[in-house]
Amino acid sequence: MTVKEDLAYITDLLSDIMEENDYKRRCGKAKTLLEKIKQKFEENEKNIETLVVKNHNTSAGVISDVKIGAKSSTEFQELQTENKRLLVENQNLKQELTHFGNRSGEEKLRFVDKLNDEKKKLQDEVEELSKKLSSVTIADLSDPYRPTKLVEVFGSLYDTQWTDAFSSFEKKAIKEDQVINILREFIKRADRFCTESLLQVKDRIRGYAIEDISNPKIWIRSQNGEKYQLVSRLTVGIESSVKDKVEGPINDLLRLLASVSGKNIADIFVQRPMEFVEKRFLKNETIRESLDTFAKQAVQIIWMMKVQQPPMELLWADPESKYDKQLFSFYVRQGEIVAQCIWPAVLLHKKGPVMARGIVQGK
Repeated sequence: MTVKEDLAYITDLLSDIMEENDYKRRCGKAKTLLEKIKQKFEENEKNIETLVVKNHNTSAGVISDVKIGAKSSTEFQELQTENKRLLVENQNLKQELTHFGNRSGEEKLRFVDKLNDEKKKLQDEVEELSKKLSSVTIADLSDPYRPTKLVEVFGSLYDTQWTDAFSSFEKKAIKEDQVINILREFIKRADRFCTESLLQVKDRIRGYAIEDISNPKIWIRSQNGEKYQLVSRLTVGIESSVKDKVEGPINDLLRLLASVSGKNIADIFVQRPMEFVEKRFLKNETIRESLDTFAKQAVQIIWMMKVQQPPMELLWADPESKYDKQLFSFYVRQGEIVAQCIWPAVLLHKKGPVMARGIVQGK
């Protein structure tokens, strides 16, 4: 094949391959290189034609200057060498493009599937980060129950009610480790209780919002004054996308009423048996009163944390685990190993940024 035929072949091949999305970038570069080679080749051809005419005229006596003929002869040889190099480049480029074009359909499909998987993964990450970002950046500074404020209140719970409860035990000469374990268990149980209770409340609200509102039961009063209930005879389904959109208003409603519901949730909590506290402690009026106060305050604050979107998280250090200064500070004793966790760290959400460090006993 001649160089011009090679150029035409490569151009056609590039047009076909450019249709494949996964090779656009490579083919774009190859096409640019091809245009440069083509331009250089055309320039060389023109120069060769000019030199051929010059040499012919020189031998016929039209041009008398022998130096010009010698110079033209040298240029002609240089251009011939350049054209040979361009022929080799054209051939290599054609082979490379042919290799791209001949790749199997299965291989291309695998590549496309891989790109789609990466795209889906990135989209999921963007969506997750957007949710987290919205909960942080769109914060109403006038809201007394925003996360930063709740962290302050939770810290004061440790400074006041926790200390008071601890002191009431201390007066009875109870071992420090035993008292810490009891108070820690209160917080852990309050955390679980609030999480489980919130799920129950949300299920009931969701049931009302979706079932009762979409398919209302209406009381009718007859002429004689009797009341009876009527429901629709239709069966109308609700799209899943509509159900998902209900979650936002439900969460807003829970946050709006959390200061009231939190007090009721706390009262329910203290009615539960305290199996983890020895009966001899509960018989003491001072201890019982301090524990009730501590428990009620803890549940109210933790309930407010749980109705945030996303819910705030309490993180405890496991005994014998390595001390993490990013998450905890020391109680009395320091050390690289955790002996006992006194108070949990507070995270903005699960695996989220640290809002307040917890407290541990080191060893």
